[in-house]
Amino acid sequence: GFGNTPGNLINEGRFAYADGRIYYSDAMDGESLYSALPDGKEKVKLAEGQIHHINVVDDWVYFVDLKQNYNICKVKKDGTERTTVLE
Repeated sequence: GFGNTPGNLINEGRFAYADGRIYYSDAMDGESLYSALPDGKEKVKLAEGQIHHINVVDDWVYFVDLKQNYNICKVKKDGTERTTVLE
């Protein structure tokens, strides 16, 4: 599938919704990547950085980290296995 790409074209990729959770760039924490339930509960920090262009596909959250030279990265939905996909 294409994940949430159409929605990200509208919101600059700072939010994504998948499998009952939202994935977002938290402006209160330097735009680091977080996941939470739609009501804000069960908030979990997934990745440090200035995260944009979030897209969720299968078990992975893909994003661009502006603090890491705009590299394309991915991290598992539980915050493990952060990997740089494209430098």
